[in-house]
Order: sequence, then C-alpha cells, then structure tokens
Amino acid sequence: MGTFGGKALRRLVLSVAMALIALMLPAAGSQAAGPDHPLPPSGYQIDVSPPPGTTIEEEIVTLPASACAVMNQALVERGQQAEKDCRAIHGSYGFNHRPLPAGTVARSTGGLFDAGTVQAAAAYWHWGWYDYECSLYGCMVWKVSLEEEGVANGSNVWQWGVYCTPSGLGTVCTWKGYFHNGGGWPYYAMQFGENSCTGASVNGTSVCMNHGIRRWIDDWGNGGAVSYF
Repeated sequence: MGTFGGKALRRLVLSVAMALIALMLPAAGSQAAGPDHPLPPSGYQIDVSPPPGTTIEEEIVTLPASACAVMNQALVERGQQAEKDCRAIHGSYGFNHRPLPAGTVARSTGGLFDAGTVQAAAAYWHWGWYDYECSLYGCMVWKVSLEEEGVANGSNVWQWGVYCTPSGLGTVCTWKGYFHNGGGWPYYAMQFGENSCTGASVNGTSVCMNHGIRRWIDDWGNGGAVSYF
C-alpha cells in the first residue's frame, strides 16, 4: 500500500508540474490563434491614403443593370448622354510589411506570466489598403472609398480599423465593416466592405443608386480578391 501511495504521489506531483509549465510557456501556435495581436498606439489615426506622386492602379468596371438604369435616367434628365454599359472607375493602393508604428501596444495573452506577448508583437507587421470607386464622368459626380488597416503575421490577419469615405453629389455611406477578423482557417483571410448610395433625381423623384466594394486581405497582409457593385 505504501509503495502504491508513493507512485500515485509522484504521478500527482509530475502532473501538477507539467500543468504549471504549460501555463508558463506560450501555447503551440498561439501567434496563429491567440488574442495577442498588437493593438494601435493610443490616439493613433489611421491613414492609408496614397502619398503624393503615388501611381494608383485603375481599371474600368461595369455596374449592375439596376444601378445603370438609375444612373442613366438621372444623366438624361440633366441633359447628358446615357452611358451604354454604365461603367465606373475602380482604383486601388496598398502597402504591406511595414514596421509596427511607435507605441504599438502588445496585447496580453492572459497567461500566467503573459508568456509570448512580446514575441507575438515582434512577429507581426503593419499593412493598409485603399480602394475607391467613382463615376466615369469624374469623381466629382460621385466617389466612395474603402480604407482599412491592420497587422498580420503569416498565420493570421487582424483589423485596426475600416472607413468608408463618400464625396460627390449626394453620396453617403450606408454601411462599413469586416468579417472573419483574425483570418486563419478556413478562409486564411478576412473581408472588408462598404455599401454606399448616390442620390439621383429620376422623373422628379429622389432615388438612391447603390454601389459598394468588397476587399479580401490574406493572412500575410496582401490585398486579395476585390468585387464592386
């Protein structure tokens, strides 16, 4: 009985010791799934607008038929020629793999001694992205931009903020946001988006021409697939 009790006691002591060690060490893959991603400095103002002189990638996109009908009717009422396929301009700019801004906060892991917090912060880098969509007749007619910024480490991507900025004739943002914050399985990316509306007058009645942007950012901070409507 004494021998059995001694073995049981040794097993109990070993189990307790291993449990304490597990608490003190960062869990395997904690940088991939834990809440220890860096947070922006206090008072940090997100700004992903392209610097002066930056070349902006632009492409001509076609809006859906419903939006095209509203736009064309409004153009006709203004005495302008209707656009056959209701095209618009989409422009984009992004940066990636930048050092974290001074004052970045390393978020606590909540572990016994916050093990791995500093290492996790050092393993991340800073990214930002800017997309805009505007009228083919000029961005002064209507324009809306989607801006987002965050950090990534190759296993996950986290947001620091997302903005929708409207301009032009009666343009407003009706929604902005994100999905799958943190990235990882099963998408290995997160999605940002904005919905917006440009007011138009059709037969003397005010209507809303809806348009928007969706942008994916992968776990490495790279700008991925984009869609617009």
